[in-house]
Amino acid sequence: MLALGVSGVAVVIAEHTDTSYRSAEEVRTIASIPVLSTIPRIVTERDRRRRVRQHRLGTAAVAVGLLAVIGSSFVYAHNNHSLVGALSSEPPPAAKK
Repeated sequence: MLALGVSGVAVVIAEHTDTSYRSAEEVRTIASIPVLSTIPRIVTERDRRRRVRQHRLGTAAVAVGLLAVIGSSFVYAHNNHSLVGALSSEPPPAAKK
C-alpha cells in the first residue's frame, strides 16, 4: 500500500512539473502568437500493436484484481456465520456441532 501511495504522489508531481505542450489549443491559450503548424501523430504498425498489447494487459490486470477480491471475500466469509448474519437480513444459521 505504501508503494502504491508513493507511486501516486510521484505521478502527481511529474504531471505538475511537466512544462511541455500537448496540443495546439494549449499553445494558443498560453502564447500570444499564432500557431503556424502542427505535426500530426504518425501511428505505425508497432504503435498499434503496442496499444493493443497494453489494452489486453490492462484488461488482464483488472480481471486478476477482481478475482483476487472475489477470492479473498469468499475465503474470509466462508463458514463465517457471524459475518453472514451481519450482512443479511435473515438470522444466521445455527452452527453445526
